[in-house]
Amino acid sequence: MIDDTVRRRLSRDTSVPSARPRDTRVDVHAEQIARYRSMSPERKLEIVFELTAAVDALLVAGIRRRQPQLDDAGVRAEMVRLKYGATPS
Repeated sequence: MIDDTVRRRLSRDTSVPSARPRDTRVDVHAEQIARYRSMSPERKLEIVFELTAAVDALLVAGIRRRQPQLDDAGVRAEMVRLKYGATPS
């Protein structure tokens, strides 16, 4: 269980990355932070890779929807352009 001191600090501190989203209750956010802090670095990195893959899949779906004429190489080039502001050489 998260103690009240942590709960109060999370509810008012907006200067740290763990600042509570407005649509999340204080107790739920405190529990989420506690779980992230208890994860191993390896698990945190796995989550980063999973989220990155999900974002890339959404990006590809958006490109294909807006530009259905592109082949796979064209989609990859557009993905690079959107993510990094350049095209592959």
